[in-house]
Amino acid sequence: MRMEPPDDDRSTADKSHFCVDCAGFAWLVERMDETNSIQPIAPTKARFIKLGPGNAWAGRAIEEDKLYFGDPDIPFDVVTSSNWESVHNHWLAKGASKASASDSTRELREFCDPDPDALWITFFHGRLWWGFADDDVHRPGPPESETGFARAVIGGWRSTNVAGNPLYLTDLSTALLQTRAYRRTVCSVSARDYLIRKINGETDPRLERFRALEIELVNELDQLIRELNETDFEILIDLLAARLGWVRRSALGGAQADVDFVADLPALGVCGFFQVKSKADALALKQFLDTIPDRGPTRRAIFACHSFKGGNVLPEATEVWSGADLASKVLHAGLQEWVLQQVT
Repeated sequence: MRMEPPDDDRSTADKSHFCVDCAGFAWLVERMDETNSIQPIAPTKARFIKLGPGNAWAGRAIEEDKLYFGDPDIPFDVVTSSNWESVHNHWLAKGASKASASDSTRELREFCDPDPDALWITFFHGRLWWGFADDDVHRPGPPESETGFARAVIGGWRSTNVAGNPLYLTDLSTALLQTRAYRRTVCSVSARDYLIRKINGETDPRLERFRALEIELVNELDQLIRELNETDFEILIDLLAARLGWVRRSALGGAQADVDFVADLPALGVCGFFQVKSKADALALKQFLDTIPDRGPTRRAIFACHSFKGGNVLPEATEVWSGADLASKVLHAGLQEWVLQQVT
């Protein structure tokens, strides 16, 4: 662990510059817009650090590409010599319990760990930030005199994955985000493998297996749906529409001209005109759409069939429920058991 004495030549700039509510925080927008791609990482360990009480130093630390930690009253030479017993006694003398003093000592030791492959993360401004720290531990000096020790982040803090895509908190799992609730300063990240995958832009292999199985299941369900007779297929579309929020306001099938049923989507104020066919082509779709000339934001045409042989480009306010797309809807609506009961 390489250490240097305090740097007393640093600027004493106004700390309000680092406040997240200040107009001078434009640097953060520029930093978050960085999209440079880098090589995947393979850290030996991963640690979370809360940058100051209530993360109050995070803005400054990220702008200055630093890790900040601790009590400025801890003698620098005590840490330089790795005299952790003296550090423990320092906190006991300040009134900390033995357990708290032990935790604080452990955190400072981890902060000073010179391992170049130790990954550091923090959470700030709606994103995950990460980086690797230089082994130089030093006194920050003013204007950061309320912090005890600092380390530079090699290459700077990043809030994007290795491909340059933002690491938004809303895209992260609860298993990782619960780290934010840690009440002290430094802790190991329990969801380390997940964290590394997110930074490297990798997909969870379990998800890949699940998606492959889902595709297989949808294809099998598509074949089963094609075995339904006309009456059962019409009932399936009615059930599916209901599961998707449509409220039927007409009879189902029968002698109605042009449509098989009409339904409303109350949450969106949309009226849907449904036609159900076993098989159909582009001409059949056109003939159906000609009966609903005033389609728009509040009037939608839904054309359902076992298999549709037509183009991929659909007219405005038109949906075609067919093939694998229809089977996927049926699966996600939980109607696969109903289909199985009709055909097996």
